[in-house]
Amino acid sequence: MIQLADFEGVSGLRWGLLARPGGEFERTASAPELAPERLAPIARLFGEAAFGLTSVNLKFAGGKVLVRRGKFGLLILFCDDSVNDSMINLALEEESSKALARREARAQKSSHASLDSQLTVVHLAGDGEKTTPNEVVEAVLDLYAEYLGPLARQFARKDAVAAGLDLARLPARQWAALLNTLAARIEDASKRDGFLDRAVLLKSKF
Repeated sequence: MIQLADFEGVSGLRWGLLARPGGEFERTASAPELAPERLAPIARLFGEAAFGLTSVNLKFAGGKVLVRRGKFGLLILFCDDSVNDSMINLALEEESSKALARREARAQKSSHASLDSQLTVVHLAGDGEKTTPNEVVEAVLDLYAEYLGPLARQFARKDAVAAGLDLARLPARQWAALLNTLAARIEDASKRDGFLDRAVLLKSKF
C-alpha cells in the first residue's frame, strides 16, 4: 500500500494528499489542514470517472501539480517546477512492486498451509528481501562521478551512511531513496535532472 512518506524525500515536493478508494484522506505533515476538504470534489471526480487516465501533470505559475490514479486511490502532489517526475513514478513503481511481493508471499503462505509450520517458516525466511545488484550500485556511482568528479564515491558513501543506506547491500525498495540522496549534492538543477533521468533507467536491470 502506498505511503505518503515514500514521496516526502523527493526533492521539490511541497505537500501531498492521498485519497484512498474507501474515501479516507491522508496528507503530508506540510499539507494545509483544509486540503482534504478542498480537494475532495476533485478526488471524487477522478474516482468516479470512467476514463482510463492514470497520470496528469498540471503546470501553474511557480510550480506544478502531479496527479496519479491507481488501485491505491488518487495521489495529488503539489511540487516546485523543478521536481523530477521520473522520481515520483519510480516511487510509485517501487510501492507497486512491494505490494505485489506481499500478495505473492501471502499466496505462498496459504499454499503451504498444510505443511509443517516450521518448514513454512524456514521457506519464507529463505526468500529474503530483494537486494539491488552490486553491479547496478556500481553503475550509478560511475554515473554519479560524471556529474561530481573524482570525489563522487567518497561523497556517496558519506551521504549514504548519513541517510541510513548500506551501499554494499541496498534493499531494492531503497533505490529511490539512494537516488534522492545522491542527487541532493548536485547543485545545478539541469545536471541534477540529467543524473536522475539516467539513473532511473538503471532500475530496469533488476
